[in-house]
Amino acid sequence: MNSRATLALANHRPESIDAVRELMERHDAVILEEPPDDLFPQMLSGNMSISSYLETLDAEYPEFSRRMSLVLRRLCTAGKKLFQVEPFLEGLLQIHTLFA
Repeated sequence: MNSRATLALANHRPESIDAVRELMERHDAVILEEPPDDLFPQMLSGNMSISSYLETLDAEYPEFSRRMSLVLRRLCTAGKKLFQVEPFLEGLLQIHTLFA
């Protein structure tokens, strides 16, 4: 079995989305560097509108976030596995828990 991993760093500009989408389509799983959000699966499945989902976020780049959410929803519908992972915040939470 051949496994392939690709690490991609992209800016949050709408014009980067097509290239990022093409890259993500080549993989079975996509790991996003962003804090896990309980509403993310609902948005991906279509049980929550993208607009409603984005209203719950503090999106610094709203047009990018809207367009990327559309891409992520299509990838999910196509059977891709999407994971939100934010190692810095998870580590910070562990430190705060330790001191509490």
